[in-house]
Amino acid sequence: MPRDAGDQYNPCQHIPGASARPGDLFFALDGMRTHHVGILTPAGRMLRPPETGAASVGEPLTPARSRTLVGAGRPPGPPSVTGSIR
Repeated sequence: MPRDAGDQYNPCQHIPGASARPGDLFFALDGMRTHHVGILTPAGRMLRPPETGAASVGEPLTPARSRTLVGAGRPPGPPSVTGSIR
């Protein structure tokens, strides 16, 4: 996965926010660009780092936060392994 949130959105499978499952990513705007990314938790919260170097926090998806969301994405999984391992 790329480092920046804006670059992380493209390789993800884009999904409706209502279809998001724990582990899916939510992308949010800061001005006119995708700048924030958070991970949906089993409790329906968004796990995100508040600033560089700070511990990640779980926050509720408030109406204010929901208004900044530009999309949800499911990260690509590892490639399928076929055949036998020797």
